[in-house]
Amino acid sequence: MRELLKPLYILFLLLSFPLFGDNQFSSYCGCDSFHEGKRQTADTLHFGKLWKQIQRLEETQQLDGLIEARRQELSLQKEHWRVKIESHQPSTFLEEVEMALANGRLSPSDSGCGGAYILYDHEDYPRFVVKPIDEDILCLNNRKLFASPYNDRAFRVRSQIPLYRSPQAEALSYRFAELLESTHLSPQTSLVIISSPSFHDIGDRLDTKEKEAFHAKTGPADREKLCSVQRFLPHEESLFDLIQGWVDEDLSEESVCKRLDQQDFEDLMLFIWCIYDTDGHVGNFPASKDAKGIYHLKKIDNGLAFPNENSKLFNVLYFLPHARATLSLRMRERIQELPTDAMVDAIHYFEMEGCLEAFKERIHVLQELGKRDNMTLSEIDMRLRALQLPEGKELALGKKSLCELEALMPFIEN
Repeated sequence: MRELLKPLYILFLLLSFPLFGDNQFSSYCGCDSFHEGKRQTADTLHFGKLWKQIQRLEETQQLDGLIEARRQELSLQKEHWRVKIESHQPSTFLEEVEMALANGRLSPSDSGCGGAYILYDHEDYPRFVVKPIDEDILCLNNRKLFASPYNDRAFRVRSQIPLYRSPQAEALSYRFAELLESTHLSPQTSLVIISSPSFHDIGDRLDTKEKEAFHAKTGPADREKLCSVQRFLPHEESLFDLIQGWVDEDLSEESVCKRLDQQDFEDLMLFIWCIYDTDGHVGNFPASKDAKGIYHLKKIDNGLAFPNENSKLFNVLYFLPHARATLSLRMRERIQELPTDAMVDAIHYFEMEGCLEAFKERIHVLQELGKRDNMTLSEIDMRLRALQLPEGKELALGKKSLCELEALMPFIEN
């Protein structure tokens, strides 16, 4: 086996095993590890993974109150965003979404742990990916046995990323792509309020009599939800597929480097650094092939970007030989000319001020690193990842080698 393929196998491991968050109960992937047969019979609402922690709420008669509180918060949040959404001028994108909703169908997606739906048009062609805010992993109305009535730090997927803000993070990520003039790297995404009987409520699995009693105590199911809506990318391979092919072909490093567009790769690294994505596994990088047979990567599923502290950056592009390239002069100039003021404005618009100081810190570090000669993409990535350590900024801008930094921060953490 070529030496190149050894780190590529790591990518398969990173996708095949759950990516645990930094909380005791958080796990973004690995839904299959929890089966129907393991759910306790008392879990009539099918919370699933967290039932052992939630059960005590039911025993102390606190569960209904927490569910009611989440319903009220969701309603207030939706009405707050409705004002902003309706103040925008109609766009072609939103008109397409409305047309598909009127004449097509919304179908739940089985992939992943969060609540996602595919919106098909009148010809039954997939057009959009819809993600309701309350059906994400560890949110109240998750249908995939990862539901939770909590809304506190102890029960987050990532401790530095609040629940009930993934649609805003998805939309903000696309706004960053626009500001970076890199919309080819991330599908168009917008916040939309959608009403659909297909949407899930935590009480849906109760029988009729139980459901009536449940809603009398916790409030009615709300099928109108704040969502992120992203264009569907049809017929595309993923980075996982590409790597599997490279391994099967036993390609040399030189051959692998020719398979991906290096300029797009460099731009994608910049995009990931700016949003500080914590979910950049190989399944979240679709790839399209151009007429010359060169692949171009994109980034999807950005709901776990923009942490409130620079922690848990997870970018598997780091492992590819393309990341060992020295920062190009073009990219060095781009880094120094980042539209930071407009990015800050976008963070304020999407009301994610909690992540603002972390954003400013990493952009400062990125621009300082961009001034250095012979910096590779992988070294910048690792130095930005070092910001999660107590002495992070000093390490990021210090003199430790890439190998020394890697030793401080293993990629697979238990």
